[in-house]
Amino acid sequence: MKSVAVQLNQTATANFTLRVGAVSTTVDVTEAHATINTTTAQIVATYTARQAEDLPVANIWPLEALNLSLLQAGVASNGGLGAGTGPSVGGQRPRNNNFTVDGVDDNNKSVTGPTVIIPNESVAEFTLLQNQFQAEYGHSSAGQFNTVVRSGSNSLHGTLYEYVENRDMNALGQASRNQGIFTKPRFDRNQLGANYGGPILKDKLFFFASFDYVPLGQASTSPTPAYAPALSGYQTLAGAAGIDQTNLSVLKQYAVVAVSNARGSEYHGEWGHGRDRHHSDHGPRLHERLFWGLQLGLYDL
Repeated sequence: MKSVAVQLNQTATANFTLRVGAVSTTVDVTEAHATINTTTAQIVATYTARQAEDLPVANIWPLEALNLSLLQAGVASNGGLGAGTGPSVGGQRPRNNNFTVDGVDDNNKSVTGPTVIIPNESVAEFTLLQNQFQAEYGHSSAGQFNTVVRSGSNSLHGTLYEYVENRDMNALGQASRNQGIFTKPRFDRNQLGANYGGPILKDKLFFFASFDYVPLGQASTSPTPAYAPALSGYQTLAGAAGIDQTNLSVLKQYAVVAVSNARGSEYHGEWGHGRDRHHSDHGPRLHERLFWGLQLGLYDL
């Protein structure tokens, strides 16, 4: 508006007229993916074969491709605490996870966790379900870890691979420096393998084979002394009330009779416990080899 005088402390009035203009309507339709799935309450995260092969988090042994679940909200590492193997989903213990391969149960019935780990190069797809998944899954209340294995096709295809971790390619960690260790300890890990697939009957029957080998070399540790009863100690145990003789005989097989020292205590040898999954500096051992030790107390009998 022009030529309207406005004076101090006074209200000026100006009248104007609005003319009716033309009416137009525009409708824009844009195709987009739905951000919220309104058909189910479950949360689904799907990872492809390319992600299983290329993402660094998928190369953390021993869970490998299952570690892709750590990229999903609500999933975290258990920090080495709690019962079970695998990530913590929704704040629950790893024991509450469920693992399947091509729909087949893959749960370790002893401590939970996967029984068979599929090599990254043989994973076709990996899916994690959480938060009120459908009843068809069941079994566990935390996460549903579903792995689909690659299959053959009408064309021959295969892969040859190796993942290398070597002490010569690693820096000396600050934790080692804090312990007064200034030389890089041995750590040589090679994960190598191959897979191959193709047709048997075109469009009807296919084959797929996979091989994976993980030799691991680490610095050896000093053994821990263990104590076992001497002959007199076993005789006392045999005569004690409430001692199961079958269990006692099994104990004798693994804790052989010790030689008494001057104090009358029985000492015997050195022992280790757990799984030996590496080669030591004192000679190679297959990583699949297991050895178990029995921890015994000190007897002054």
